[in-house]
Amino acid sequence: MASVTFYTYDSSDETRETQVPGVTVFVFTEDGTTFIDSGNTDSSGEVVFELPVETYWVRFFKAGFSFAKKLSVVIEEDSIFDVAGQDLDARPPATQANLCRVSGFLIGAAGQRLPDVTIDLMLTDYVRISGGMATGNAKVLISSDGQGYVEFDLLRGARYDVVVESYGEQVFHVMVPDLPATGFTELVWPYVAYVDVPSSTVTLAAGDDVEITINSVLSSGLVGPYPKNPDSDRLTVCLVSAKSSDPTVATVTQKDNVLTVVGVSPGECEIQFAPSIAPARRFPALPTSLNVISLTVT
Repeated sequence: MASVTFYTYDSSDETRETQVPGVTVFVFTEDGTTFIDSGNTDSSGEVVFELPVETYWVRFFKAGFSFAKKLSVVIEEDSIFDVAGQDLDARPPATQANLCRVSGFLIGAAGQRLPDVTIDLMLTDYVRISGGMATGNAKVLISSDGQGYVEFDLLRGARYDVVVESYGEQVFHVMVPDLPATGFTELVWPYVAYVDVPSSTVTLAAGDDVEITINSVLSSGLVGPYPKNPDSDRLTVCLVSAKSSDPTVATVTQKDNVLTVVGVSPGECEIQFAPSIAPARRFPALPTSLNVISLTVT
C-alpha cells in the first residue's frame, strides 16, 4: 500500500500556494470502469488515499472550477500530486490599458467541453487608432483549447463580427466594453443586467414633471450607446423600456435614455423597466424585470 496525496490549487497562482478546498476526488481503475474510492480536499487543499501500488484514473470535481477530465497516475510509492483547477468565476484581465481580455468555455449539446472550436472575429470599424497605434490587421482567429477554453484580447470599444464554428455561418455583431476583462458568453450573447439610475426614489408634486436620465448596463459590462446594426454608425442609446405601474398617479414617457415623469395625483407607484431586446435563452432563466424607481406624488 502507498499513501497518495492530491493537492488541488488555483491555476492562476504560479506559486501553487492558493489551495482549493472542497474538491471531490474520485479514484478509478486504470481503464476507468471500476470505482475504487473517493474523498474531499480539506482546508489545505489536500486529500489522502491509501492505495495498492498500481495505475489509476482520477477525476476532480468542484462547482465553479474546471479540472482536467482525468488524470492517469502511476503509484509506486508514497506520492504527492499537484492538480491545478481553474476558477471559472475569475476573469483574467488584459495587461494593456487599451485592451479587454475575453475568456470562457464552449460546451456541446451534451454539456461536454468543446476543444478545437474555431472563432473568427472581424474588426468592422477599422482603420482604428487604439493606444496611439493604428490597427493593421482586421481579423482575429481563435481556437478553443483541449478543455474548450478560450482567452484572447480585443480592442476596447471596438466593434467586431463574430462567427463561431459550431453555429455555422451565423454572424454575431458585438461591441467590446471599456473594461480590462469580460466573458466570451457575455460578449457575444449579452443581456441587460441592470438599469443605472441617479436615485431609486423620486418625489414630485401633482402637476409637476421631472426628467430622469438612465443607462442600461449589459452583462458584458458595456454601457450604451450601442450599435444599432452592423452596417450603420447609428447608435441605440438605451436597451430598456420604462412604464409607470399606475398611470393614475404618474405617467412616464421615454426618449432614448431620458424619462419624463409627470405627477398626476397624490399616491405612490413605481417606474418599472424591462429589456427592449430579447436575450439568448439561458438556464437558469433570466429575471423578466429589472430594478425599479419608487415614485411618490404629493
